[in-house]
Amino acid sequence: MSKAAERLKEIKDADKKEWKNMPEYKFTERKPMRTIKINIENVEDLEEFEKLIGQKIYPKRNTYWYPERHDSLFSDLVYVDE
Repeated sequence: MSKAAERLKEIKDADKKEWKNMPEYKFTERKPMRTIKINIENVEDLEEFEKLIGQKIYPKRNTYWYPERHDSLFSDLVYVDE
């Protein structure tokens, strides 16, 4: 066995030990029922649209959920050892 293959086996074995007895994570992908492209002609119309949907529209962001979703953020999740 090559050194690279041995190292990969060591990593996999260490991962198995590290993740032993960890709770199972079920990923459920939420897909939109419908996607709509909206063209906005000027800043005033954009501001009015932002008020209507209750969300700020950012120049470099091109996808939004209505109503706004917060459940896809995982930064507030932590692992707690009992």
